[in-house]
Amino acid sequence: MKGKRNNYVIEKATELGVASIILYQAERSVVHVADRETKLQRWRKIAESAAKQCGRRMLPSISFAPNISSLFEILERGLNHSDTRVFCSLSPDARRLCDLKGENACIHIAVGPEGDFTASEENAFKDHGFVGVSLGKNILRSDTAAIFAVSVAKALFCDREAE
Repeated sequence: MKGKRNNYVIEKATELGVASIILYQAERSVVHVADRETKLQRWRKIAESAAKQCGRRMLPSISFAPNISSLFEILERGLNHSDTRVFCSLSPDARRLCDLKGENACIHIAVGPEGDFTASEENAFKDHGFVGVSLGKNILRSDTAAIFAVSVAKALFCDREAE
């Protein structure tokens, strides 16, 4: 995301209790991360500060995926077959996120760049067991979508750890 929006999402997602944050270089991403290690160090410091502020003991893991194949490599390390997996979508056939209330202890949420995921990215998510979900009628900025999706997931899944 542009500007300090990644920092904001990391701060707020940490405060909301997510277990893991993977920043993904999507096909439509406007900003391209050049110095990944410096950025990762910065993002981890932001998460540490946010965790201290809200009294959280465990820090979320933070990683960066430069492409979709590396994203799924990282995800496969933490996915369980029973986990709920969703990607936010502007597609008219996307299900409503609020309709997914279930028993699964863990939910993985993918939020795309401004302009949404490409068709090939959506197909890759579907191939990995993700379901396209809508966040409502309004088209949200990526940072707003991320915070909204985590908040709704926390409410639906009884305040269990969201990912």
